[in-house]
Amino acid sequence: MRLYPDMYSLIRQVQQATSHPARVCAVLTGAAPLDLQNNETTFPELQARIAKTIDYMKSLKPEQFEGSDDREVTASGRTLPGRVLLLTHIFPHFYFHCTTAYDILRHAGVVLAKSDFIGTRAEI
Repeated sequence: MRLYPDMYSLIRQVQQATSHPARVCAVLTGAAPLDLQNNETTFPELQARIAKTIDYMKSLKPEQFEGSDDREVTASGRTLPGRVLLLTHIFPHFYFHCTTAYDILRHAGVVLAKSDFIGTRAEI
């Protein structure tokens, strides 16, 4: 399903929401990129892709990111400081695709609330 004919489908939204963070982690750390095939067709396959992405990101150590905020990195044909890449490209794309996937699910009748998207408030 998609919200409009020229928009990505739900499956492609999830693929994009997982590929952006995985790619930037590889670029910022110098780690081998995660192999994501973009061949999912079912919810279990999408859930496995999400789990694979989370596991990959959890496998990276904080020290691997040290210095990447100011280091020049190249991604999508652009060279810029890691911080700039993260804040002006990756975060907006990630949240756009997550929000659009959420909207597609809501439009399809899946019972979700804002808290399902942003999580619950942690006790301070």
